[in-house]
Amino acid sequence: IDSRTFHSRLVSVDLPYLIVPLTSQQAVRKARFSLDAWSQSSAPAMAAQEIFIFSGRTSNPDTDFHGRLLGPNIGALEDPPIGSAMPCFAGYLGDHEHIREGTYTFAIDRGTPETRRSLLNIEVDYHTGKPSTIRVGGEVVLVSKNTLILA
Repeated sequence: IDSRTFHSRLVSVDLPYLIVPLTSQQAVRKARFSLDAWSQSSAPAMAAQEIFIFSGRTSNPDTDFHGRLLGPNIGALEDPPIGSAMPCFAGYLGDHEHIREGTYTFAIDRGTPETRRSLLNIEVDYHTGKPSTIRVGGEVVLVSKNTLILA
C-alpha cells in the first residue's frame, strides 16, 4: 500500500467503494483478493463490497493512473470494467491536498492488451473542495448487435 501520497478511504457516490493506493502498476496487476482474509476482517460489515486499487505509476505515458477492481463477488481471473467506480475515484481525488477549485481531467487505464485494456477519461469540476460535476468517458468497440422481435 502506498500511503506517501494517497491514503485508503471508503468513498460512496451512489455505490460505495474501498479505494486503496498501491505503489506500482505491477502491484495492481499482481494483487489478489483473499476471501479468507476478507471474511476475518471487519470488511464484510462495510457498505463497500468492491475494492478499487490503483497506482499513480503506470507504463502508459498517456494515463495518470492504473486501476483495477477486486472483491468477494469478482472472480480471481476476472478483470472487470472500472467505470462504475469512477465517480467515487473522482471524489477521492478531490480530497487530495493539491486539488483546488476548478476543472481537472484524469486518464485511468485498466487491464493489459491480453485482458481487454481500456482507457477511461474523467473530467471533474471541483467547487468548495468537492466534486460538483463528474463526466466519465472513453472509447468503445461494438462487440455484438441483435434485434428483438416481440410477437
